[in-house]
Amino acid sequence: MTVPAEPARPSLTEVAATATITPAQRKRATISVAAGSVLEYFDWIIYSVFAVYFAPLVFHAGDLTSALLQSAAVFATGYLIRPIGAVIIGKVSDRHGRKPALTLSVTMVTIGTLMIAAVPTYAAVGVWSSVMLVVARVLQGLAFGGEFGTASATLREISPPERRGRVSSSFTIASSSGNILGFVVLVVLTTVLSPAQMSSFGWRIPFALAVVGAFVLLYLRVRMIESPVFRLVEASPARERGRIRDLLSPGNRGSMLLVFGAFAMTIPIFITVTSYSQKLGVAGLGLSSKSVGWALLIALVVMAVSTYFFGWLGDRYGTATVFAIGVGSATVLIVPAYLFITGTGTVAGLTIGVSVLSLCVSMWGAVQQTVYAALLPPHLRALGVGLAVGIATAAFGGPAELVALSFAKAGFPIGHFILMTFLGLCGTVVALLIRKRLAAERSTPLAEPASAARQAR
Repeated sequence: MTVPAEPARPSLTEVAATATITPAQRKRATISVAAGSVLEYFDWIIYSVFAVYFAPLVFHAGDLTSALLQSAAVFATGYLIRPIGAVIIGKVSDRHGRKPALTLSVTMVTIGTLMIAAVPTYAAVGVWSSVMLVVARVLQGLAFGGEFGTASATLREISPPERRGRVSSSFTIASSSGNILGFVVLVVLTTVLSPAQMSSFGWRIPFALAVVGAFVLLYLRVRMIESPVFRLVEASPARERGRIRDLLSPGNRGSMLLVFGAFAMTIPIFITVTSYSQKLGVAGLGLSSKSVGWALLIALVVMAVSTYFFGWLGDRYGTATVFAIGVGSATVLIVPAYLFITGTGTVAGLTIGVSVLSLCVSMWGAVQQTVYAALLPPHLRALGVGLAVGIATAAFGGPAELVALSFAKAGFPIGHFILMTFLGLCGTVVALLIRKRLAAERSTPLAEPASAARQAR
């Protein structure tokens, strides 16, 4: 007998509100949210994998490893700023709607990505090239910091209870697709352009493509429907929604800690699998960038294809149950996968090892949006999830690749994977606590306007 991962009896008000939108409206909203995930992870992966080309041009460094470390530090800056973005855009989402928050997010992303595409070299403008890159990453960090919480809230609020896992999986399918597109662009460009051309102008092409995608996404989000659950929450005054102090109340504080703990322990593993593995293959194993790109592309396809299946399993057996199994599987397998990859030292070994870990990532990633959103009431949902995830990302996600590169430079690369095992163990414990909490709750009620509550007393 399985323990349901969703509240046993979801709020009838939420369920009734969700039922008011048509399948076509639900599909358009899902695509609009998921497309943002495609853009975010496409931008994220192209920054990471094309750093080997632009880092020596934008930063003043004597060797490639030092330049990559500086690039990773700027990469981390984009993560460190995310909690601020979570507060800004999360408040917009909980007070004024999911739609305007998602539109604001993509506007900021467009500006930041355009700046990266046009950033001058260090030889041309000196340190200002690095400054421009940092400003661009800050804008993107603010946008993506608010994107996660609002996306989680929207996906949960537009999906019927029996399909929450599958609708939630669209976010991870989209993020995998963004990563896949990034590696496809990498493989294509490294095939048709010479190394000199890649360093000269080729690395700018994916960022220009991201700008085009951002304008398409902006069009989609302007036309999407507002969350029907948010429409009900609008009955309360805007000032009584999206308040940080309400997140610190006894009930919500525990939920915030659970979201923070789960994401903090899993984001470094995600980055290790989808980003650092590329540098492990190129710098650690001495494989060509092209062959490593193909290996990781295959692994990302495995992740994308399996995600919907894990979302379906979440609807069948409980989303929090599937979430916990995914985190636990990664914990057990990450060091053996590293040993297998480095032991074989081949493209095939890298492909197999990263593909296995990608299955674990897709398992928890398929259902994480609805699991996190279920822990908080709608009037605090976007802010709460976004802030917890933003702080976790800043503290544990941003430094992840920098830590991995530092272990490698110190001659002890396995140390990073041992650290990931420890984090995964902690994450599994948190995931089990989330499963227990959601199974014990009868519902996630809509916010009661504070003024009405005072009148009742």
